Amino acid sequence: MEPPEAKKARKDSSTSKNQVLKEKLEAQKALFQQFKNGEIDKVIEEIKAKKVFLKLKKSNIKVFFDDEIEKFWQYETFFTMLASEMLAEPSKCNEKSFEALHEVMKLLTAGCVSSSISARSTPTELFSSRNKNVSVPKLFTQILETGGDRMSTKTRVLLFDYISGLCTRKEGVIALSAFSAFVDQIAICIESSNKEIRAAALSTVILVSNKKNFLKTII
Repeated sequence: MEPPEAKKARKDSSTSKNQVLKEKLEAQKALFQQFKNGEIDKVIEEIKAKKVFLKLKKSNIKVFFDDEIEKFWQYETFFTMLASEMLAEPSKCNEKSFEALHEVMKLLTAGCVSSSISARSTPTELFSSRNKNVSVPKLFTQILETGGDRMSTKTRVLLFDYISGLCTRKEGVIALSAFSAFVDQIAICIESSNKEIRAAALSTVILVSNKKNFLKTII
């Protein structure tokens, strides 16, 4: 039988780990909370500045993922929460929300780089074994299938750029191709009556055509 002291120590350790995880998740929401609290332009300018930093020189991407990984998760969480809110509430689909969404997508796409630049990248972090978030392909699917005022053509075209970037690493290819509804939506977009959507979908498929795990699910 386990001694009471050992049982208490194990319980305290578990409580402590849960508290640390809770604090970490709350910290990841910080940027979105700023946006919700009215600091909209400040948040957009921060995202734009970081995007410029990543594109300035390749070594900056390695610095970002090695030294500022907490910020990466703030940006990824911002994208996920903002896109989810806009999908759920049409009233949230305003000019500033679209601007913020587009800029953070461009930033995350800039972090999709080959291993020759950085061992870590947007896809390796997003789909690593440490990250159990499987909602990304589902969110992508919802964005692609939602037209009209809620998800603009520009939003969906930018998303295809992001998808192409994620497929530069095997983690991204495997995670995305495993979600059948996402793959089906790519196929639907290839036959879209919207020329921009159709072209973006075709470009993405062509770009990742050498990724067998992805392509065989499309064909």
